[in-house]
Amino acid sequence: SILAIDDYCKKQITDKEIKEYYDKEIVGDIKVNHILITAKVKDDMTDEEKKAKEAEAKKKVEDIIKELKKTDSKKVKDKFKEFVEKYTEDEATKENGGSLGYINKDTLDSSYKELVDAAFKLKDGQYSTSVITTELGYHVIYREASKEKAALKDVKDSIVDTLTSEYKSNNPLPD
Repeated sequence: SILAIDDYCKKQITDKEIKEYYDKEIVGDIKVNHILITAKVKDDMTDEEKKAKEAEAKKKVEDIIKELKKTDSKKVKDKFKEFVEKYTEDEATKENGGSLGYINKDTLDSSYKELVDAAFKLKDGQYSTSVITTELGYHVIYREASKEKAALKDVKDSIVDTLTSEYKSNNPLPD
């Protein structure tokens, strides 16, 4: 039966594996703000025109990053907010400093993978120093804050479920 298989797989998972997964994969939520610049591409443009618009949008993000680099680290948060108001093309977050709220690795869909990965590499109070690309356009992000990660006892069941399904997909069971 399926339940017997699941129980068998669950028994294959050691506390050590659970702890390793917890240490490596489980992270606290982080608060991220972003500035979005989109390429003003239209369907009737030539490939050259489209490339030029992409390059223009990317350069705008690079220019914003250059300005942030010139800013005193204590004032970066305010400067970032100012740039959000001035430049961002994400109307949904424009009014609140570009905030995407508190996110975790799986909060946003996979099209944001580059943005999420970059955000988790930053420390609180840092911004991205290279252009981040998503299907929406080009971004610069600012990591504002972070929360403690959940206690192991609170996420243990979901870790076991994840590791169980990984075990099942990596170890085809005999018929």
